[in-house]
Amino acid sequence: MDKTLGQVSYEPESGTVMETPGMADWHARRYGEATAEAIDAAVRALIDDAFRRATAILGANRALLDQTARELLVKETFSAEELKQIAGRIGLGGLLTHAAG
Repeated sequence: MDKTLGQVSYEPESGTVMETPGMADWHARRYGEATAEAIDAAVRALIDDAFRRATAILGANRALLDQTARELLVKETFSAEELKQIAGRIGLGGLLTHAAG
């Protein structure tokens, strides 16, 4: 998970709450409050990092995103080759080749 917590499982796997009525799958946790807080912080850091990376990727490719959105409103679908052509028209042709490889 992270450097502090390590690659360990703090709870055994169990069925989901959705599979059973009520809270039948609920059980008391088998670790302390400090560990729970560390897990929460590690998960939050993973989510925040993924959000920052996704936002950066979308921002860096905003022109491609906008152009494909405009074209999808007209055509509804297009192939990978058509996407490469759109990227080439706006000067991002190498981006799709690099991302695919």
